[in-house]
Amino acid sequence: MDGGREAWERLYASNGRQWRGSADIGFVSVSTGESFLELGCGNGKTARALADAGAAVTGVDFSPSAVAECRRLLGGRAVFAEADVRSLPFPDARSPSDGLPRPGALVR
Repeated sequence: MDGGREAWERLYASNGRQWRGSADIGFVSVSTGESFLELGCGNGKTARALADAGAAVTGVDFSPSAVAECRRLLGGRAVFAEADVRSLPFPDARSPSDGLPRPGALVR
């Protein structure tokens, strides 16, 4: 791991719920079943808000602890992958999403 990646892993390993509260997804409309790819999903706060709104969510983070926390938090309501956003584990980086880049490292 590089230094930045190691720092994030230490942060999430020490306390998986670093960011409290609920995510503000008001900048995007969500249709039931619409696909979203969240890059740098952290502890899953935004992924959870999108899933609660009916979206199909795929979250990516390079911290194994963050991904584990997301899986624990959302169970089977979203898919999470441990990966670096510079090298996504999908044949086509847009494959798990329906749209275009949005603020907050969110792809729809």
